[in-house]
Formats: sequence, structure tokens, C-alpha cells
Amino acid sequence: MPTIEDLVRISGYSRSTVFRYLAGNKLRPAAREAIRTAVQQTGFGFMQAVLPRDDIVLILSVPDNFAGFRGYADAVEGLMCRSAALGIPVVFKETAITDKRTGTIILGKGIAEEDEEYLRLESEGRPCVLVNRLIDNKITSWASADFREAAADGVRRLVSGGCTRIGCWAETKNHRVDSQKKEGFLRAAEEEKITPIFLDGTIEPLETSVKHALLTAERPDGWLAFNDHDAMRVIHVAKELGLRIPEDLSVIGMNDVEGSSYFSPAITSIHIPFRECGIACVDALLRLLDNPLEKSIQILLAHHLVERASCAPIQAELKEKP
Repeated sequence: MPTIEDLVRISGYSRSTVFRYLAGNKLRPAAREAIRTAVQQTGFGFMQAVLPRDDIVLILSVPDNFAGFRGYADAVEGLMCRSAALGIPVVFKETAITDKRTGTIILGKGIAEEDEEYLRLESEGRPCVLVNRLIDNKITSWASADFREAAADGVRRLVSGGCTRIGCWAETKNHRVDSQKKEGFLRAAEEEKITPIFLDGTIEPLETSVKHALLTAERPDGWLAFNDHDAMRVIHVAKELGLRIPEDLSVIGMNDVEGSSYFSPAITSIHIPFRECGIACVDALLRLLDNPLEKSIQILLAHHLVERASCAPIQAELKEKP
């Protein structure tokens, strides 16, 4: 199936420009024409289905700046391919649609904006599903991995490599996913009886916080980054200070984006199934549209650890531990 990367390759424009086109934002004529041609050539989002659902329009609601994260691209790719296979058109803005049933998928927004939109849609009786959000109630529909448990698994893996002081930096204000990762990080640290070193991202930038932490006498010997880009930045700071990865500092990232395996050293990461989240949200939304008695649908997808070179091997005595 055609992907967003195909549109980038054929049009010659960046992923963010392609997303702006798909979201209906204004572009220079040359860019708009190049991407439109790529869409037509690939059939992206418009492939003919075996049983088209021509009574439904899916609305994808995203923030203006959502194109910067690869996981969002994977989620959009999954939901667009699933919608196309079912013959369901996707629009990126709410319009005056009167002759179709509509449902909304919300992706990549902050807590306040996300909650406001979801409550508005619910009050209007319009089905809505959140992508990549695990909400702790029984009425909100979502498809997501368990970010608390994913972060806890990262801590456990670092401990299995001998780490006893694990650092972590994050700015959790208005970020639901990172707040849940922080909960999992601190819970696992308590269970494993190791020292958590959580650095508040609202106080200092990542590089500054990491440098200060690594220069202390009780510096971290392990680091859990809440995304792979942050893991790369942590490794860069550590190398500048003369530390070896993973001999002096084991690093684990999260999301398992494509660049993780090409970094030096390749980053051990927790894979989050973004593409599958997109697919699952389309299926959940269709169930809500077709079965009004279903109040909510919540789909929990599995994450898994991808072992690479940035994390010390599991210690033999821990392997034998019952």
C-alpha cells in the first residue's frame, strides 16, 4: 500500500510539507501541485475497496505542528490505509457534511485541547476515538499501548544490566503520555529498589540537565529516555563528557523510530505500534458508528523491547535469578 514516505519521495517535499497538504493548509503552488500529483500517482488514501462504506466520512483531527514526530506519521499511515481499504474518505477538517455519517479520530493533541474536543463531540452525540492515548475511565474510546508498563519495562531492562541509578528527563505538563511514562518509571524504580533520578523538563533543557546529572559524584549508570530522539541527545552529551555507551551509561529509548537502528551506538528501544494504533482506531470508530449501543471501545496494543547496542547485556547472575 502507498505510504506517506512514498508521497515524500515522489513529490520531493518534506514530510511536514506533505502533512500540511493533507491537513488542507496553504502551500506554495509548486509544492501543492507536486504533492497532488504524487497522491494521484500512488492512489494514497483513495484506493478502491471491495465493499466501500460510502455512507461514512472519517474526520482526522490533528494539531498544526503534529508532523514533527515519526510516530504520528506511522499512525496516520495506518488509519489512511485502513480507511482506503474500506472505501471511507478521510478529511482533515470539520466541514458541513450533511449527507454522511461522521466520526472523528483525534491524534497528537495536548491534554486540555484533547479533552475539550472529546467532550464537545460527546455532547453532540458524535463518535470519537483517541489515537495513542490510554484514558483511565470506561467511557472514552481509544487505541493505545500501555505507556506506564512500557516505561516500567525499560527500567527493568536497565536493572537487569546492572544499573542502580537510573536517570530520566521529561516535560510532563499537558503531556498525557509522558505523564504516564513518568508514573511507570517511578513505580518500577520503587519495585526494583533502585534510585530514580527524574529531571523536570520545565526547569532546564535536556542537554543542560543531563550534563549536570552526569557530572555529579552519584551520576546515573542508566538512562530511560521517553523517546528515541531524546535518547540520541543523552548519548551525545554523555560522549562529550568522555563516557562510554553502554559501559559507563546504558541508554534505552522509547517508540523505536526508524533512525534508532542507524544511530551510533544503535539504540535499544521499546517499540510502540503506532501504525497498528491508527488501524485499530478506524475499526473502533466503525463499531461505534454501526452499533450506537456501544458506549466505548478501548483497544490495548502490545509493546515490546528491541535490543540493540546502547544497553549493557543482562548480567549472568540476574539471568539465573528465579
